[in-house]
Amino acid sequence: MAPEEENGDGEKSNPIESVMGASINFADLIDGGSVTLFRCADGTGQDECLEMVKDEDVTLVGFKERFREMLIGTTASMGIVQKLANQIELSDEERAFLASTPFGGMLYKLAPYGETASTLLVEDSIERLAFDMAYITVRDMVRAALTAVQQSDHSYANQLNEILIASSERIDSEVQTRAASLSPASDIMKRYQVLLEVLPNKDVIVAGGL
Repeated sequence: MAPEEENGDGEKSNPIESVMGASINFADLIDGGSVTLFRCADGTGQDECLEMVKDEDVTLVGFKERFREMLIGTTASMGIVQKLANQIELSDEERAFLASTPFGGMLYKLAPYGETASTLLVEDSIERLAFDMAYITVRDMVRAALTAVQQSDHSYANQLNEILIASSERIDSEVQTRAASLSPASDIMKRYQVLLEVLPNKDVIVAGGL
């Protein structure tokens, strides 16, 4: 066990061992990839988890792949686009997803014209959808963690708060870098409007001549 030292309250305690983030990057949430998980070597009780060790490497499925499977489907399952085009009832999860984004209304509007137009819109929009969901997820998690720490009277709360702030700043930098590579969100609406204009001529849609 590490030698005792004084904490911020003048009490004796074991020095905190911090494991900085960056095991999962913002891009991993969007694109997926291999990430390393850590676990507490000595338990998870109130006075435990003083030592972190590598647990395993896992493959993370990114939001982009998840959304593509949900919207377009796979060889084994039907996606939202195909269900809407064929008037097949959606699951509660699928309805909730469409209700959570203005993008859902676009798919409902395009559904009577078949799958092709909706699929084109999905493929053009999937990167932006994944980015927005990853950003909301990270933002909410960081806010929740910071709020919990700032309300804590634990002797190591200040150190943990500093670590969280540093991680938040790193994530913000990654978000800005990724955002710079994306088309504006308004482009989704523009693409949708173009589809609506050419939909009466279905031969154009089938030929992909947009």
